[in-house]
Amino acid sequence: MKRAVLIVLVLEGLALVAMVVASRSEGTDAAGRGLATAYLLAFAAPVVLAAIAYAAGFWRVAGALALILPVTLAVLWFGRARGEGPLDVAVAVSRESDDWFGNPRVSALLAALAAPDAAALEPFRGQKALLNALSTDSSRSVLTFAARQFPGSVGTLIELGADPNLTPPHGLHPVISALDDEPMVLRQLLANGANPNAELRAGQPALQQALERSKREHALLLVDGGASVDSVDRLGRTPLYSAVDNHAWTVALRLLEKGADPARAANNGTTVKSLLEQPDWTAWHDDPPFQALVAALRTRGVAVALPAKR
Repeated sequence: MKRAVLIVLVLEGLALVAMVVASRSEGTDAAGRGLATAYLLAFAAPVVLAAIAYAAGFWRVAGALALILPVTLAVLWFGRARGEGPLDVAVAVSRESDDWFGNPRVSALLAALAAPDAAALEPFRGQKALLNALSTDSSRSVLTFAARQFPGSVGTLIELGADPNLTPPHGLHPVISALDDEPMVLRQLLANGANPNAELRAGQPALQQALERSKREHALLLVDGGASVDSVDRLGRTPLYSAVDNHAWTVALRLLEKGADPARAANNGTTVKSLLEQPDWTAWHDDPPFQALVAALRTRGVAVALPAKR
């Protein structure tokens, strides 16, 4: 028993040293020093108490206390790695924003977004130059950067004065950028004035891009948010064509409900009808959304002749 407790205490002491070193890597700013101190106190206390119990001969107490550090270490280290503490988030985002923007005022704005008190954002209201600042390489705006860090903050930033349609010179329109984010980001953008018909520089509409990347929830948000249902890309493909081509039957149905033209052909002459009639698509024939799409097309005058299964 004594040997086991002693071994545990030694290991915990080593863990404490490692944690102090890791905590110091948080940085030299005030927040970083605060984190280092917090970690030191959290892990030093159990070790000191266990050592006192060991010296007094209370082996059972020492053994129990020796279990405190690993549990505390696991919980706090997990929270630190996940960035779940508000201070951890603020510090991490502040450092990353420094790298991207090199502007302490932008870092202060982003730190305010991490604060639980909404009043912390009021000093930034109407400061459009700051709210629409660009990264040093002109590839990101404050809005698109914040959307990645704080997905729920998009509506707040726009309400404060951020432009939902600002496209950085070397970056993407916020709607296009949002295709890489959680759907809630796109939902907030569209609800606050973002253009649902934003395009890539190559001319591909956001809706087409969402469909080609199998971002079906994003595609539905764009359709419901007012995206053109009959726009065409450089290959002459409509959103309905792209939805069918990518087996997004639910999106295709929504497009038909919004009035999409089912007869328009792509530049290569293929149509929605010819796609659905392909012999190697028979595996989809028993899928209810597929069947609903075929039925909806027939009501629009497009009689799809499904080939027999092999």
